[in-house]
Amino acid sequence: MKNEKTPINEVMVETQRLFIVIEISRQRKREFHALANSFRPRERERVRWIDEEAMHLTLKFLGDVQIDHIERIKIALNEAANSTGKFSIKIGRSGCFPSFRNPRILWVGFFGESRRLEQLQGRIEGRMIALGYSEEEREFKAHITVGRTRAGIRGRFAEDVGISWQHAPLKSTGQTIPVNSIALYRSVVDGKGNTKYQQLANYELV
Repeated sequence: MKNEKTPINEVMVETQRLFIVIEISRQRKREFHALANSFRPRERERVRWIDEEAMHLTLKFLGDVQIDHIERIKIALNEAANSTGKFSIKIGRSGCFPSFRNPRILWVGFFGESRRLEQLQGRIEGRMIALGYSEEEREFKAHITVGRTRAGIRGRFAEDVGISWQHAPLKSTGQTIPVNSIALYRSVVDGKGNTKYQQLANYELV
């Protein structure tokens, strides 16, 4: 079952920047965002922390999509949702890409019914490839990005960030996140250079 959102009133553009996600609760987003406060001030400033509204468990990033392709994407997502039952995952631990010693991306991971999650992501990936979108080169790893180290942060300065993130007080580890739907999102950069996010459609898992 799908629930499509009314688009924002705006001048029509030829493409929209789209991605496919699993939503998490606002409570969890607040908790993840607040982990920055566990850092010492000088380390906290070395990271560009992600706004709460930008925190999603991304299943597929599509990039710039032509307007007349969006309906086909919605149909494919509805099919993927209709062939996937509801399940749950659990909040894991903090991690970094590529490593704690050389952090570029700070994230929170997930575990639990990982096979179900991988199957869902695989169905979406396969349908998007069939529509002509590029296959993801990296292996899927379920995570939510919480921060990115700022440009120029290297060596010991970066390693200190990684150590602090490794020991961040993530109290919800092991708690359950229900996966009941998938959503199609677009990102829009406003006149001030800020990125805003709009849900275009939501598809309930059957």
